[in-house]
Amino acid sequence: MKTVFLDIDGVLNYTDWYVSERNPGNLDGQEGEIDPMCVERVVRICQETGAKIVISSDWRVSSWGGTITRLERVGMPSELIIDKTPYPWGVSFRKYMLDNENEYCTRGAEINMWLREHPECTNFVILDDRRDFTDDQQPHFVHINPKVGITDDNVDIAIMILNHH
Repeated sequence: MKTVFLDIDGVLNYTDWYVSERNPGNLDGQEGEIDPMCVERVVRICQETGAKIVISSDWRVSSWGGTITRLERVGMPSELIIDKTPYPWGVSFRKYMLDNENEYCTRGAEINMWLREHPECTNFVILDDRRDFTDDQQPHFVHINPKVGITDDNVDIAIMILNHH
């Protein structure tokens, strides 16, 4: 199974989106906060590679159902989203960190924990505007510029990683 670890802030929404003429407006905290064009780009990655999505964004923490609904509203098929990375303050994550004392509590550690619990994952890509990933994850990491969000060039790199690693 191929997996896309997806951050939301900085990837599906971004600094320039909030002043874009295409943004319908962030009227009630629900509308206009995600660029549908960015969602289309992530969907393209999944379509061209057969990958599924694991949400690694802080959005996974608040309302999981609300996050899925908000993504669906802007064109993300819910069947593409299969899971979320573990919370850094959960019991299983704390045990993982104790067992892996050389690892820092980072988004990369959260992804490593998910990967260890899912050996069926044969390849993955990380789409994120943060950079706190392990050395082993660097060949799978596509840094997204938080000013512009995910671009077609980022998509091409992600597809290459998923199809050729």
